[in-house]
Amino acid sequence: MPDYQRLQRALRAGERAEARYAVRHPQLGQRWLLTRVSPGVLAAGRRSISVVTLDVTDEERARRRNDELLRELDALLEGSPTGIASMRGLIVVRCNRRFERMLGLGSGCGAGVPLETLLPDGDQAREVAREAGEAARAGTDYEGEFAIDAGEGETRWFTLTVRPARAADAEGQAGDDAEAVAVLADITRLKAQQAELEALVRDRELVFNVAEVGIVYQHGARIERANPAMAAMTGYSVPELTALDAAELHESARACVEFEQRVAAALRDEGRFVGERRLRRRDGSLRWVQVGARRIEAGTAREGVILSHVDVDELHRVRESRARQAERTRAVLDSVLVG
Repeated sequence: MPDYQRLQRALRAGERAEARYAVRHPQLGQRWLLTRVSPGVLAAGRRSISVVTLDVTDEERARRRNDELLRELDALLEGSPTGIASMRGLIVVRCNRRFERMLGLGSGCGAGVPLETLLPDGDQAREVAREAGEAARAGTDYEGEFAIDAGEGETRWFTLTVRPARAADAEGQAGDDAEAVAVLADITRLKAQQAELEALVRDRELVFNVAEVGIVYQHGARIERANPAMAAMTGYSVPELTALDAAELHESARACVEFEQRVAAALRDEGRFVGERRLRRRDGSLRWVQVGARRIEAGTAREGVILSHVDVDELHRVRESRARQAERTRAVLDSVLVG
């Protein structure tokens, strides 16, 4: 209504004006009209007014639909936890505030700027920007990582993913005008977790390989992993141990069954097992070992048992020798006629 009233005032005053307004047609419903008022002078010097009215309903509906789509796009971009930017060639056409904050830019500073200029200085970031630009021009996917010095000794890690908005075709859609979407994600926490995991893996492997205790990871009756100490204790190499049936390291098949039953009962009742058994070496000799057992990855398809072996053969021999000596002493004491 305000635009229509402004048009009426221009008609009465004979002034130039243009107004877009809606009317309700009895048969066609709501229609959008565009009226232009242009004052002029006739040949006889008399003033005149030219009024042209166009039906712009389809155009107005398309414009309103575009505005609605842009608002929805803005809502999606600003609600995303990642930085998103649309590019034409190497130029950022539109980006969300998250994208600008990740790169340390002010509000509205990202649009209209080449991607290479937005990324921070540094060999790694420049290489990522160069490769991303080549991928955008070629219409291919790209993903790269780079780090930003956040100050105070803190480093932030980001991953940049570039996807073409439409596939390049033989008519040359790829090139400096190719459209692409860039996604910037903060992976600092993931990098920290990855570094912690790698450190844990290194520590575990160090303990596993350097420990003087023979360690075996057993899944069912199959040995999946064994450390060098276990190989030295048995006389087999590590690959040979993983190809053996666990029963071949026992004194006999019956001893293997009995030992496994003891281990299973202790794990079921107490969650752990400690005991002694005789270990058969590669040369057939038998040595006493103390075995500790615990379940790992319980309740999963990878559930197994980790067994630690300590050589106690010398201790066992000393214990048996002392027992025999004590038995002989008792026999001598029992044979005399006085206390």
